[in-house]
Amino acid sequence: MSKFKDKIDKSYWVKVGLESGFDDTETATLHLNHILSMISSLPEEVTLYRLVFLNSKEDLNKLKPGLHYVLNKKSLINNHYDDFMYDLISAHGQGEEPYIITIKVDKSKLDIENTIDNNMRYPHEKEITLKNHGRGCKIVKVEKLK
Repeated sequence: MSKFKDKIDKSYWVKVGLESGFDDTETATLHLNHILSMISSLPEEVTLYRLVFLNSKEDLNKLKPGLHYVLNKKSLINNHYDDFMYDLISAHGQGEEPYIITIKVDKSKLDIENTIDNNMRYPHEKEITLKNHGRGCKIVKVEKLK
């Protein structure tokens, strides 16, 4: 994992950033470098958070709790939990009640390429993507938000 930066095609990711709305190559490159530094600085065991809508705690798929997480619980709530998101997710039948999942996962289970991709395309979300739908992570807590 420590040498992953050497394997990254920076020109490709800068191009993705430019296609996704970054103003210029310098800004896209700075953002890419920030993402790479963030990933590199993560501890070997990472605590992550995910917002899900369930009918009850028991509805969570504990074997595959999901792909997309964030590092900061407070920003997750501030950025994703609003009336629009609640209506959108509820309409798709995933459940009615918002829950925050807290997990611990080994850094080797991070999907680096998709984490970079998501952060270059949607920089405001600051997501960490896991491999295999989160299989192998340790669920620390599932708490109802309301």
